[in-house]
Amino acid sequence: MLLFGYRRLYLRDSATIVSWLLRRSVPVSVGPDGSVYVRQRDFSKYSSVLTAHAELVSPPVGVSAYLCRFIAHPGLLLGIALSLALCILSSSFVWQVRIVDGDGIDTEGLLSDLEAAGLSVGERWSDIDRAGIEARLLAISDDVGWITFERRGLVAEIKARPKVSVPEDAEPLYSNIVADRDCIIEQISVRRGVACVSVGQTVSKGQILISGVMEVNGTTVLCNAEGVVTGRVVDDMTEEVLRREQTVSRELLGTVAKDIKFFNFRINIFKKSRNSHDGCDIIEENTTVALFGRYPLPIRITRYIAYCDRIDTVEHTDTELVRIAADRLTARRAELLREADTLQISSRGELTADGYRLTSQIVYITSVGRETPIYTEEVR
Repeated sequence: MLLFGYRRLYLRDSATIVSWLLRRSVPVSVGPDGSVYVRQRDFSKYSSVLTAHAELVSPPVGVSAYLCRFIAHPGLLLGIALSLALCILSSSFVWQVRIVDGDGIDTEGLLSDLEAAGLSVGERWSDIDRAGIEARLLAISDDVGWITFERRGLVAEIKARPKVSVPEDAEPLYSNIVADRDCIIEQISVRRGVACVSVGQTVSKGQILISGVMEVNGTTVLCNAEGVVTGRVVDDMTEEVLRREQTVSRELLGTVAKDIKFFNFRINIFKKSRNSHDGCDIIEENTTVALFGRYPLPIRITRYIAYCDRIDTVEHTDTELVRIAADRLTARRAELLREADTLQISSRGELTADGYRLTSQIVYITSVGRETPIYTEEVR
């Protein structure tokens, strides 16, 4: 009835007329004040009878009636159509170029270079060649060494890094391979450079394993040392679990505020008091409004969602202490031995006054070499 429209009638003998309508299978509703509601199409069909017994008849009511009245005002329809067309058209252009990350770079100069490269206010998004603009700007600018941009609604957000200048008189950089931990050498394979240790030798962290300094026909030559060195390593791991522990869990409080942003105007439509989420982490969730799900409008809805830390105190039993310590130590061992060959693992646990302590000694074979730079001054 609401969708297709209805009439509200005040009848002189409502009981007789309602009974007459019901016998003709016409749905009728009676209001608390005695008024009778009849569908618009049924009123049109029996209008002669209904108007003859009615003291008052309302104008058509409902969605269809409002649409008819709406269509009767073409100026309003034209205004809405023009507004929608303007919104759709405006969303196709760049409204603002904003530098969100450009430390150490002249902002005005960067904006000028971007305009010369093809990115400026008023450009159509569909005509923008992102890769081409970035390449042209790097060729134009003397200060920018890296740049990228992305679309945020109607705004092009720019991130840039300055060029890293290298002195023209800088010495060439070469390298040694040194031990990154204490170990016993198991294997050494040299592709370039000179081996400084042998298999079975105990070495300390930082000791040179393969040197980038070589003697060739009585002349000192520098190179980037290359090779693979594996060693046997002994590590001790300890995991201690307290009997009484505090656990922290993340709790979702929900939405604490909501804003609507139209172009550069922000309107707050909902906000809880600060006391309800004081000390909580606030995460923004942005949604851009799009017409028919395809045409983005210059309207963005921002929800502010609060997450708080909940702290609880837990007291573990002896069995739980052992299980938790074992699980944690196992996870740490798995991370350590992910790229290593395990030789031996021995563990020992003990209950303490405060909880439980689990200690493991791990023997494994892994790569132990890392590159460190050397300059020519170091060998002169």
